[in-house]
Amino acid sequence: VLGALFVGIAWTGGYLALLQVRLNFLNFLALPITFGVGADYAVNVTQRYRTTGDVVAAIRSTGGAVVLCSLTTMLGYFALIRSVNQAVRSLGVIAVMGEVACLLAAVLVLPAALHWWAGRKQAVTSPSPAPCRSP
Repeated sequence: VLGALFVGIAWTGGYLALLQVRLNFLNFLALPITFGVGADYAVNVTQRYRTTGDVVAAIRSTGGAVVLCSLTTMLGYFALIRSVNQAVRSLGVIAVMGEVACLLAAVLVLPAALHWWAGRKQAVTSPSPAPCRSP
């Protein structure tokens, strides 16, 4: 979960640096809110994975709800982009960028990491075949 959160934070920081967005007091408030919500997405996916034990089943059952929740949040932030106040507009832009980054981290990066980790764990715990010995 923390790994997905860090990926979302890194992507958001990359977007902000790439677009040369200047932080002010108002748009800075979008960052902890967005990362808190983004961490919740990763928690939901991870919790479902822990109950089902299968990454594909976890995404099939939880992925749609996580995406829908994120889209409704993004729609609210998109409304801020139409503001005449530049500070409020930048709040909306940063919040949408952070929401997209955290959503992608939760539904793409996290399941891939869980699948890789489960395969690695299975390879470590499965016994290797005994060598053949000739009499």
